[in-house]
Amino acid sequence: MRHLHDLLTHYGSLSGFKVNLTKSQAMPLHMSPEMVADMASSFRIPIVRTSLKYLGVSLTSDPTRLFSANIPPVIRQIKKDLEDWTEKPISWIGRIHSVKMNILPRLLFLFQALPVAVTRRDLAGIQSTIDAFVWQNKRRRVARKILYRPKTRGGLGLPNLYMYYCAAQLAQVVAWHAPAADRRWVTLETALTSPDRPHMALWLPRPSRPLPRTVCPAIANSLRIFDLACSKFSLATTPSPMTPLFRNPAFPPGMNLPDFKTLEASGLRRFGDILTGGKKVTF
Repeated sequence: MRHLHDLLTHYGSLSGFKVNLTKSQAMPLHMSPEMVADMASSFRIPIVRTSLKYLGVSLTSDPTRLFSANIPPVIRQIKKDLEDWTEKPISWIGRIHSVKMNILPRLLFLFQALPVAVTRRDLAGIQSTIDAFVWQNKRRRVARKILYRPKTRGGLGLPNLYMYYCAAQLAQVVAWHAPAADRRWVTLETALTSPDRPHMALWLPRPSRPLPRTVCPAIANSLRIFDLACSKFSLATTPSPMTPLFRNPAFPPGMNLPDFKTLEASGLRRFGDILTGGKKVTF
């Protein structure tokens, strides 16, 4: 904190910007009471114990409270807004557009920013409130599954909130496969699962996956959503060309990290790497 304070002070003297510490907040994690007291007295920064706001998200000292501190309050506010708008003279097509432009971005931001598990049951209430808003609390005249379809398939694109949540989580799975230097959080999550690698482990059949070496909820949740999507949409064949050689019981050399590093250096990481033009690569 002392080095950070000096750095910000120096930057402020050159740029004209200044961090007002008395209007900032700090949330100590794994710090002794003496360290917290010293920081508060040295820098006059308010100390919060349970949560602080960052870019509209409540960050909690207890990770298990992330869901309750963020999702339910937003859902309650959205329900209140929809109830207030129900009697407004808006066409039902206009109401769908209102949901897409005003309601969906508020939830999608949380889906993308928070590594928490959300179920269909969690979103069932707000989805029903959206239906009631679209039809002004009258009987539905078009089946929900038709409303959910994109316009190119004869629907109206009414957001299916749970599908949007799953898509936001799968975007994180895609990011696992990016080069290590592209995203710092990918490097962090890979380190948490070492020597396993999340972008490889998820392509193994579930019975063959090594036991998770981390309690990180974000990793476990991404794996859960990926398995659901694979099952529902048949995303992967068995075996898949993406099936890794590393930590794969069906490929014994991959169970030994030094052996696998020799293969990896030669560009052999997955089943698909063994074939070139439909033929096996040679030594």
